[in-house]
Amino acid sequence: MTARPNRAASPPASAPQAGDERPKSTSSASGSDAWPWQPTWRVLTDDGLEHIEKHKYKSGVYTPLDDLLNPMWLYLTDLLPMWFAPNLVTMCGFIPLCFTFVLTWWVSPTYDTPAPRWLALLNGTSLWAYQTLDAMDGKQARRTKSSSPLGQLFDHGCDCMACLCLHSATCMVGLPGGGRSVVYCLTYTQTAFFFAQWQERYTGVLSTSFGPIGVTESQYLMILVCLLAAIVGPDSVGSIMNYGVPGLQWWWGEPTMPFGTICIQLWVSFVFVLMALSAWTTLPAAKSAGKLQESFFYLLPVGVLNVFLTTWNPESFAKEPRVICMAAGMVFVYLTVQLIVFTMARMPFPVMQPTVLPIIVFSIMSNIPSVHSVYKISLELYIVFVILDMSLWLHQVGKELKQKLKICVFTIPLIKAD
Repeated sequence: MTARPNRAASPPASAPQAGDERPKSTSSASGSDAWPWQPTWRVLTDDGLEHIEKHKYKSGVYTPLDDLLNPMWLYLTDLLPMWFAPNLVTMCGFIPLCFTFVLTWWVSPTYDTPAPRWLALLNGTSLWAYQTLDAMDGKQARRTKSSSPLGQLFDHGCDCMACLCLHSATCMVGLPGGGRSVVYCLTYTQTAFFFAQWQERYTGVLSTSFGPIGVTESQYLMILVCLLAAIVGPDSVGSIMNYGVPGLQWWWGEPTMPFGTICIQLWVSFVFVLMALSAWTTLPAAKSAGKLQESFFYLLPVGVLNVFLTTWNPESFAKEPRVICMAAGMVFVYLTVQLIVFTMARMPFPVMQPTVLPIIVFSIMSNIPSVHSVYKISLELYIVFVILDMSLWLHQVGKELKQKLKICVFTIPLIKAD
């Protein structure tokens, strides 16, 4: 998921600034910006803040479906009051999506229980609401003259988190169970999102489509699937998705392959093609800028993450697929938001990522029966740690940007409405 194209112009990111990603700061927080614990480091250098202040977002072109829906997005945006901040528009769509994610986890913790009609309908409507409000936030920002790099960061950060919710809705219908397919569906989707930000770093454009197929089409396909699941009901969904398709033993290794798993595998294949196209566009741009080696290094953290998720014990996937997906998903989100921030700041992206290392450890632990008693609780504590670490990091970034840009996250000055 990415923000809707806004047809604005932007130069490509220049060479990263040398220096530490967390330079020491002698300043301290005060007032509402202070947390119970206050970091003694800064995320962004002074030059990085200057680059972010001058940053202009440039996305790809509209698809035919974008053009068809654009009048509706404009009409709905005009109904919003002028004091309604763009980030508040994004948040109004994001909160119901998170609520639906939690409910879906509760109903189907192992991705093998068909969702009741009301939950399938809730997934479809919350995805539609998020997609629509995500398309409206940029229009509201231009309407109220409150566009800012902080808004882009907030929007794309929510989009990255929304990948987890989109994956949950996909598996709610596909019913892949606790097999590897469910993890591949998540990791490839979030890796593709990381590739989109990686591509923007070297080309200056955040591509939201390839030809006539883009983010909007993918989202509306999932919305339609959820609504169809609500219409036919859980019994029919279970019968269709669990139907064994014969003749695929060369691929699946079993006499039959569940139809739902085939759908998940087709989605994974589609996302893999998107990543290949992204690399095809990005690598020549990186080479012409003399940064080809750097561009490969920046893929190292997500590469390691993908490799060690494939070595996880299949029995662990079967028992705790949601927990494993949540752990991997939050690390992907953390890596992606860092790449977004450091691309806007034209600072180096830190290849050495401490939050990736525990994934390697857990992958090894999953294959050692004697440590299974502490495996699950350790994984759950790790999820809490990643969320807290990422929240602290994002809070610090937001504080630095608010001080530099003299703006707030969820409010806009009344003068902007004039």
